[in-house]
Amino acid sequence: MSVGHAVLVARMELTYRWRKTTGRTTQLVAIGVSVLFGAIPLLGSIAVAYFAGEGVANGTITELVPTARLVAGVIPLFVVLVTALRVVQTSGSPTNADGLLTTVSHREAVLGVLFTELAVVAALAGVPAVGVPIAFAVGAGEPMAFPFVFVTLVLLILMGALAGFTVGLAVRNLIARSEVLARYKTAIGILLFVLYFVVISSQQAGSAIMPVVDAVSASPLGWFADLALYGTAPDADVTRGAAALVVGVVSLPALVGAASWLAALLWYSSPVQPEEEARETSQMGSLGGIPRPMSRIARKTWIRARRGPMRLIYVTYPLFLLFPFLQVAIVSQEVPTELPPLLVFYGAWATGAAFSLNAIGDEGPVLPVTLTTPVSGRTFIGGLCLAGVVIGVPVTALLAVGLGVLSGLSPLGLLSVVVTAVALPVAATGIAVGAGVLFPRMGTVQVTRGVETTAPSLFAFGLYSLVLSITGIPATLVGTPIAREFVVEAVGYSESAVIAGGLALTLLLAGLAAVFSYRYAVRTFDEYYLG
Repeated sequence: MSVGHAVLVARMELTYRWRKTTGRTTQLVAIGVSVLFGAIPLLGSIAVAYFAGEGVANGTITELVPTARLVAGVIPLFVVLVTALRVVQTSGSPTNADGLLTTVSHREAVLGVLFTELAVVAALAGVPAVGVPIAFAVGAGEPMAFPFVFVTLVLLILMGALAGFTVGLAVRNLIARSEVLARYKTAIGILLFVLYFVVISSQQAGSAIMPVVDAVSASPLGWFADLALYGTAPDADVTRGAAALVVGVVSLPALVGAASWLAALLWYSSPVQPEEEARETSQMGSLGGIPRPMSRIARKTWIRARRGPMRLIYVTYPLFLLFPFLQVAIVSQEVPTELPPLLVFYGAWATGAAFSLNAIGDEGPVLPVTLTTPVSGRTFIGGLCLAGVVIGVPVTALLAVGLGVLSGLSPLGLLSVVVTAVALPVAATGIAVGAGVLFPRMGTVQVTRGVETTAPSLFAFGLYSLVLSITGIPATLVGTPIAREFVVEAVGYSESAVIAGGLALTLLLAGLAAVFSYRYAVRTFDEYYLG
């Protein structure tokens, strides 16, 4: 095996990733934001290391090893999770693997990809890996503390990265060989994310995580604390420190060998292809009372979304804005009265954004075929709106009723939320389709690492969200008890009059915007031509 070939593979991978990252403005902005927020914990870890060393030096901290064992368990566990996620998503195979594996052995390719991952990890963890040992040594007044802490951190990070790479390859092998996992991997990923969200939002988050951390710190990984604090903390065990060094030296080549074996299983085999269910396209009948062509367009839209669910991931982004309210509901086990109107507004926004916000661009390479069919603009645009309404209205209405009852809304407040939940999603599809036709996006974008799909343009997002917000504000305000009380005091009318006025204003504004936008989209589709 040639290490030189592995280095060339790593250079190729790093060059490809660099060009791909710097070629997208949105990714550069995301990286900048991540660096900005990531600097806080990095600088914090260096400060903590300094004060820990100072505490050991002046005798205020006498038992640092138990805490250090917890840290020694958390560091590789965190690196494993992050690296495994990256490998499962994108970085488990080299670029142009089919061609590359005809020129180098898979061992050289694996080593090259590993070098690439380690370079990424070094870029992320390099500052704390150097800054923490320096800060601790300066605080403790022991220059020899630096090499022990530095070697410990490097070994823990390396072990975590290699173990994460191996775990990621194992997961990809399972997906490649299991028809069930291959078919439902997206749904499983969403379920895991929801469970993660519930766990970190609940008061039992610490009780759920700490047993894992305690178990890891009680394993041989905890011995690395003795290695790091040897000669500095009096309770550091020299035998455990030496054993930790042996564990690190032995585990690194073992993990590389396991990764090489798993990579060969993955790269030299054909992944399973989930058997297609009955061809929906040949069985697309009509929905009750809806013309058959329009029904088929709606069904085609649903099938496309089911086969490529990642194309709708942008619909979930606004949920992060509702995180504080959802966290309060999970922690207190009581639904805040502000949550039902806000979730109803989100349901309306999602109903319009899911299928209607890029009517022309979503057709992609089949757009010329679509334009040459006898389907009219009213049928095509109506089918897209129907696809959102049939799903969005019932779901939003159920959310409105369920959360409204659980939050203890008054009958009038509950009525306003339910009416909004039915009317606003319908209007949202009309507003969205006009914004999408006005600002279509014909190309693909990267929604997650390694996944590209068609998505609405930022201008369409902005215009749609702005119009829907303006038209939906009156009903949302009167549906929220605190805001409704303020409006009642400001205008001097009764609560029922304020609710009726807010609903009427939203229905009027949203209805006019939807009708105008829908007609514009129909006319644009009928007159559209490829330049």
